[in-house]
Amino acid sequence: MHVAQSKLIKEKLAAELARCTREKFKSIPSHQQFAKHFFASSKYSLKVSGEAVRKWFKGEAFPDLDCLAHLIGWMNLDMTRVFLHPIEEKKDSATDPSRANPLIKHENFELALKIIEL
Repeated sequence: MHVAQSKLIKEKLAAELARCTREKFKSIPSHQQFAKHFFASSKYSLKVSGEAVRKWFKGEAFPDLDCLAHLIGWMNLDMTRVFLHPIEEKKDSATDPSRANPLIKHENFELALKIIEL
């Protein structure tokens, strides 16, 4: 995975986590409070620090798989918003020349693709 795509996925997770947290708590609790709720909701099996939570919300880190699996169920995260949308956006810009560069004309793009295929 490219660094840019990895960063985008972390940012998308942060946005989805914030969205779901607002729905669940009606506001975003402090990172320490979220970590305590997370620990309690995992039946005291998954402990995370407030600093780890801060990094999740800022898009600086991705939770490990156990924490992610718990977050998905507990917070009802829509992971298609996290994983599929960045890939679709990348595909769209790769296949639709007007998204990648509006100065490229569609006919020229198709011609370039034919030349590359030869």
